[in-house]
Amino acid sequence: MRCVFAYIACASVLMPIHALADWQYTKWGMSVEQAARASDGQLRAPTAPERSAQVVNGVAPGLVGTYRSATFNFKCALYFTSTNLGLGRVTLTAMDYQQSRTIIESLRGLYGEPIEFSHGRFGDKFRWRDDPHDN
Repeated sequence: MRCVFAYIACASVLMPIHALADWQYTKWGMSVEQAARASDGQLRAPTAPERSAQVVNGVAPGLVGTYRSATFNFKCALYFTSTNLGLGRVTLTAMDYQQSRTIIESLRGLYGEPIEFSHGRFGDKFRWRDDPHDN
């Protein structure tokens, strides 16, 4: 089962939120081309500086864009593994860092209390499960 991760940093800095579930118009395993087509122009190839600045575990994003929920605006990056596995991670970074506490409370409202919480070097880590959606 996949889990929804949220990383909240101290000093009002929101670390990326890793959405580990089918997200928006994408499905896990999609290729870069399939996800770009499914986004209907909402996602694009990253620029060279975006690629190098957003590397996660040695993998640069394949697509970037923005995402707006009901009340929050995020920068998003989609990460793809080998061609066999395709889309494997979606990272959302809040555009307004002052909303970090509100984002956490929204996640609590959706998923209840986190199943994991820890203090890290770069901030606090919260982890929720989305059992109804098998995530």
